[in-house]
Amino acid sequence: MDGQAKRLVQRAVLDWKAGDVGAPILHRHCPTCHTAMTQKVPEKVETAVLDQTLDDGQVVDIALIAGGKPAAIILIAVDYDFFLDDDPDVPVPFIRLYAESVIEKPRHWHVIQDSFKPFTCQACRRYLSAMQAEVQRIARQLQMALPVSYYRYAPYACWRCGGAFFGLVCGPDTAAAFQQDLMIIAAHLADVTAA
Repeated sequence: MDGQAKRLVQRAVLDWKAGDVGAPILHRHCPTCHTAMTQKVPEKVETAVLDQTLDDGQVVDIALIAGGKPAAIILIAVDYDFFLDDDPDVPVPFIRLYAESVIEKPRHWHVIQDSFKPFTCQACRRYLSAMQAEVQRIARQLQMALPVSYYRYAPYACWRCGGAFFGLVCGPDTAAAFQQDLMIIAAHLADVTAA
């Protein structure tokens, strides 16, 4: 079954590059809201090679070639023969497809796992952009620089005064900076409480 699926993926790419059909379609999910989205295989892909040997000696199911070298690989899964949490140790981005899904619709690749660049939906991009703008506005208002190390933050309204602030969550490597930022927020809350 996986051999047939590999040949169908290769045929979809070769037919596309020959101008017979459109580009294969990747069916992925937004990493933020998990909305289903579609994306065409990038134009830079030149061909697909079966059982490609990579520079590190690994043989992969299918290599998508761009610029004469593997730009991405496709791994074909037969049933549930892998763990989704286990990313393959490969030197290029990968996608994993179920063989059965490829056989049913060879030009529609339903991605079950990948290491491609996240493909965020428009609604989440708009929301994240608006959230960033709001957090920047609040940081200016509090005269506080936004963190430069890895934080997750979101805007909030003070329950007492309705004033804006943002909550921060950090990892262990940023705990000291987080404590300093918490003191600034605590000072704002103390000012509000005293008023």
